[in-house]
Amino acid sequence: MKIVVKILQGRECVVDILPSNTVLELKHKVSESLGIAVPHQKLIHTGKALADDQLLSFYPTIKDGCKLNLFVKKQIQSEGKSAQGDTGIQLFRSEMSRVLRHYYTESETQSIINEFMKDLKKKVDGLSYDDLERLATALLQDQESTT
Repeated sequence: MKIVVKILQGRECVVDILPSNTVLELKHKVSESLGIAVPHQKLIHTGKALADDQLLSFYPTIKDGCKLNLFVKKQIQSEGKSAQGDTGIQLFRSEMSRVLRHYYTESETQSIINEFMKDLKKKVDGLSYDDLERLATALLQDQESTT
């Protein structure tokens, strides 16, 4: 069967593979085609991550011609921190804290920030990859129009 594997906002490839192959074997074929190392790949179908050790036939909705989304995991820097992700979250939290401390105690501020971050994570996790792609496209268009 032929499966289309698409990177969010990026390239795609068509992989010829059997339902009796594992997800890991599919990742190796994607690696050959797109040049993305297997450990940095996360394959998503219908909003769920595919397990490396499962056969493709384990997933009943994966059929000939279906599309899988490929999420490319960020590489960890040598200091042990992720490049932009943690820094962005830390910056966001510190800016929220700076503003909220004008109106609330330190413990209330931390409680508000923690609840806000939990709620934000839940809402972001609920977005489909199509939603994320539309959001990314809109943000890129905004950046291009301002430059």
